[in-house]
Amino acid sequence: MGQNQYFRRYIIVNYNYFCLKNMETFLVGVQEELKIVETAYEGLIQSIRVSMDEKDRKNIREAYEIALKAHANQRRKSGDPYILHPIAVARICAEE
Repeated sequence: MGQNQYFRRYIIVNYNYFCLKNMETFLVGVQEELKIVETAYEGLIQSIRVSMDEKDRKNIREAYEIALKAHANQRRKSGDPYILHPIAVARICAEE
């Protein structure tokens, strides 16, 4: 193997390793963020003081999932996922 081929292979191997490591870091970050959002949603559900039947729970979950998709790529100025804001507002409404 010539020096150019060795160098090219070295670059490709290291580039792939770098991309893989960054992807792993990204995926861990996404998983942690989803846990935070899901915890906020669970807090919302627990804060609802009126009794809910299964249909109510299903409708609230469906609204949450629609909002989650609609705001998937949005961030607040702080860098937090935008969806945390609507969940917090809904929780305030539920507690009043």
